[in-house]
Amino acid sequence: MELAAMLLAKGKSVAETSLEVGYANPSKFAAVFKKERGMTPSEFRQVKSN
Repeated sequence: MELAAMLLAKGKSVAETSLEVGYANPSKFAAVFKKERGMTPSEFRQVKSN
């Protein structure tokens, strides 16, 4: 999830990021990311890219 956070912060899409970190299903990736980070990948991306 550390790599995923870095990619999202750089502006990669959730779909691209999920594939890059090994999740074929972006929904599954989003669920795991939210459980670990307390926010969805989209929310994280918005906060970090501002």
